[in-house]
Amino acid sequence: MKSVWLHVALAIGGLLLAYQTWTSGDQREAPPGEVTVLQCQPGQLTSFAMKSKSRNVIVEPRTLDDEKVYWISVQTVSNKQKPRPKGPLPDTGAQPGSEKTDGGRAQARKPEPPETEEQITTRSFLGNQAADDYMKWIAPLRAVRSLGTVSQKKLESFGLDEIETRLELQCGGQKREVELGARTYGQGKRYRYARLAGQERVFLVP
Repeated sequence: MKSVWLHVALAIGGLLLAYQTWTSGDQREAPPGEVTVLQCQPGQLTSFAMKSKSRNVIVEPRTLDDEKVYWISVQTVSNKQKPRPKGPLPDTGAQPGSEKTDGGRAQARKPEPPETEEQITTRSFLGNQAADDYMKWIAPLRAVRSLGTVSQKKLESFGLDEIETRLELQCGGQKREVELGARTYGQGKRYRYARLAGQERVFLVP
C-alpha cells in the first residue's frame, strides 16, 4: 500500500513540475549579474530606434493574424554630389581655370567644391525570431552588467565621451534615450557600453 501512495505522490509531483515548466515557457531566465537599465513593459513599447549619422534602424511592434510581430525599417543616410547645371559657363574674359589679379596677370583659380545633398534610402522587412529574442532585452531594457560611475578617462576608452549612436524608446507615452559607446567582445558575444542620457552610470548591453 505504501508503494502505491509513493507512486501516486511521484506522479503528482511530475505533473506539477511539467505544468510549471509549461506555464513558464515564455519567461526569460535572467543570468547572474544582469540588471535592468530602463523599466518598460512589452505591452507599453510603441517604438524602438537605433540612430547614428549614417543609419537609422526603427522597430515597431505590430499585430499580424493575432500575433505580435516587429516591423523593421532601415534608413541609410548618404551625401551625394548634386548634378552640375547644364549649359555654357558664364564668360568672364579669362582662360578656363584662371582668374585675373590686380596686376593683370592670370592666376590659377581653385575649383569650387561640388555641392552635396543628403539622401535617405529606406528598406523595410518583417523581423524574424532573432528580432523577437533581441526585443526581450529592450522591454525592459537589460544589461549583462553594471559598471557604475566611471572616470573621464574610462568614458573616453568606452567611447562615451562623444556620442555617435543613440537608442530611442517610446514606452508608455514617454520618450527615453540611451547613449551607446564602443563595442567590446566576451564569450563569443558582442556588447556595447551604454548609459541613460543625462546620467553617469555605465552599463554593458548586448
